[in-house]
Amino acid sequence: MTQSAWGVGTSLNSREAARDAVQQALRQMGTTARPALIVAFCSIGLDAEEAASGISDVLPNVPLWGMSAMGVLSSNGEEGRSVVVGVVSGAKLEASLEWWPVSDLEQEQKVTRQFKDFARSNFKANGLLLALDGLGLNGAAALEGLRDFPAPIAAGLGSGDFRNGKTVQFCGEECGEGSAAAVILGGRFRLGVGVAHGWQPVGLSFLAAARKGDLGIQQLNGASAAEAYARAFNHPVREWSSPPLKQLARLYALGIEQEGKEMLLRSAVHVEVDGSFRMNAPVPEDVEVQLMVGNMDSCVGAARQAAQTALEGMHGARPLMAVLLVDIAWQYLFESRSVEFVEAVLDELGGIPLVGAYTLGQAASQKMDVKPVLQNQHIEVILLGEAEV
Repeated sequence: MTQSAWGVGTSLNSREAARDAVQQALRQMGTTARPALIVAFCSIGLDAEEAASGISDVLPNVPLWGMSAMGVLSSNGEEGRSVVVGVVSGAKLEASLEWWPVSDLEQEQKVTRQFKDFARSNFKANGLLLALDGLGLNGAAALEGLRDFPAPIAAGLGSGDFRNGKTVQFCGEECGEGSAAAVILGGRFRLGVGVAHGWQPVGLSFLAAARKGDLGIQQLNGASAAEAYARAFNHPVREWSSPPLKQLARLYALGIEQEGKEMLLRSAVHVEVDGSFRMNAPVPEDVEVQLMVGNMDSCVGAARQAAQTALEGMHGARPLMAVLLVDIAWQYLFESRSVEFVEAVLDELGGIPLVGAYTLGQAASQKMDVKPVLQNQHIEVILLGEAEV
């Protein structure tokens, strides 16, 4: 019996698209399947809340986790305006849900405290999938509270329709903007996760000025961030605060050296009218940053590396399904060639089903006592698997 499958729905009706996707997956799995978890992503142009309801119409008692995204992915590469759904089945696979609405996530200290309490209360978990709002929430503060979570963690910041300031997370029957959704894996579930990127320094550095407590960069080398990029790329400064450069600024990440650690990557969600960069992750005050650019060949290599790391993290468990959380910068870089990095991942993993989404941030931790660090610009390969015993 097939233990995992994926489906894609493309109807103009969001609820109907979601139903179609689930039914496609169930047809592949057969009538004896016992679904244990649904992972779903809804692309821009469809109503994510309606899509979540459509999935629950078909499988009302199965844990559902996912988010809205600027674009969604499947084993075939990037899908159009659609809902993608992955279903994992198994009698001894256990999953439970946790939901934090926006009213519970308004203060950074409160977020950290709530996540610390959550980590302590799940000491027997085998893994955690976490979807966070990619715009209004300081994801780094939330992740700070998960240092003591006893199992691997894979987290993504939803992109949704970020141009209109809206991302949606869904968690079972709960669904809404500005929230956090978690699925805790138990039983024979196992989680492997790997992250990597294909961005390289170009030899140009800046002194970044960020206001304490703000998620943004006001100045680079004493000028507005937009002015600094205008000089670096020879585009007029006024163009950086208007489409398409307003969003495409994310292609050009800023790298922060960390002694003894991987470089921290930060990139703009968009450029504000005053020329500052709006970010969704904090940047230290008065820090030197390196300008980074992406390369498709390097990114394909990074996709393979992340898949290999995820496999190693399975420790012999059998992979059932892959979930990709890929920075939105990859969509800009690859355009219509996203299938290249998807195929690279599948080459490493074999023929298991794959679903995914473009995100505004990625975080992973394979070990307890290692805080998951929020990054931009990465590809995150998540493996859901089953232990033999």
